[in-house]
Amino acid sequence: MLERLLGHPRSARQQLVDREGSPPYTWNFPATGPGASASIYADTQFPASRKYSPLDCLEVVNNETSIDLLLTINGNETYVVPAATIRQVRDTPMRHITLSNRSGVHTTTLYKVVVTVLREPWTADKEARSKR
Repeated sequence: MLERLLGHPRSARQQLVDREGSPPYTWNFPATGPGASASIYADTQFPASRKYSPLDCLEVVNNETSIDLLLTINGNETYVVPAATIRQVRDTPMRHITLSNRSGVHTTTLYKVVVTVLREPWTADKEARSKR
């Protein structure tokens, strides 16, 4: 099915990745002062993820009760992650992820913000979205 979309055959390894996806990779956002940010490059932070690259699903769990965050993906797509919420982004190749503390006075707490990235398996829903 994916071969038809791409126009070339997929290797056995790539077919397995398409069918099963990748394991989740987790990053704990460090304690960050007001207005500061922290970044990761998926290939560097999670070397084992290189064989699944690009990772295409991200979830940010913001357990801070009063601090909104700004999520930037690959330096150009930005999303607000309000306090005490979960934000998901799908179907976007993710290589560089930045989270910024939008508070003017509060510092984030280590382990209160957790980012999980992975490569989702190729599903019928993904195939339907790709045909749009």
